Amino acid sequence: MGADAPQVAAVILAAGGSTRFGAPKQLLKIGAESLLEHTCRVVQEAGVFARVFVVLGAHSAPVRPLLASPEVQLVINPDWATGLSTSVQAGLAAALGWDSRLESLLFTLVDQPHLTGSTLRKLVAAGVAKTGCTKLVAARYGGHPGAPCWVHASMFAALRQLRGDEGIRPLFQHLPAGLLEQIELPELALDIDTPEDYRRFLAEG
Repeated sequence: MGADAPQVAAVILAAGGSTRFGAPKQLLKIGAESLLEHTCRVVQEAGVFARVFVVLGAHSAPVRPLLASPEVQLVINPDWATGLSTSVQAGLAAALGWDSRLESLLFTLVDQPHLTGSTLRKLVAAGVAKTGCTKLVAARYGGHPGAPCWVHASMFAALRQLRGDEGIRPLFQHLPAGLLEQIELPELALDIDTPEDYRRFLAEG
């Protein structure tokens, strides 16, 4: 990222308890890597983030050793069981603690095995190009906006008001027309929530 480029950081949300899966899905193998390692590598290889934060909560003890890269900053969310919104806010607080002048953040999940660096660059480029009018840029699949999502700094106050387990989704519903851009990314429709999802992913390969 060039010296004059807007400062963008990434937050990987990986604090969930994997209750539907029945085991820590952050540790699932995607080829030679765990799902968390895969996501961290993809985010770093995108080459557009000034810093990468990973929010952990449940299962942090077995998951933490996977975060060996000095480019990745660990954030522990003690309130993870309250809902995904607390992990969003923990990532936001850590990012602003690192650099209060951040112009935007990209939030992504740990359970999308088809996530690529190219996808992340596309989302960031769309947001940075239109910061005068666009406040959120979200991937769209299954007929709805979802993660990953680029968020302009003007929306950080709204992130602090989120509650419950829906993450950023309430902002999609209440944002005035014209402030949300959606990019069709059907490959991201597969997220690994259950053992059946994982078997389906493995069968694709």
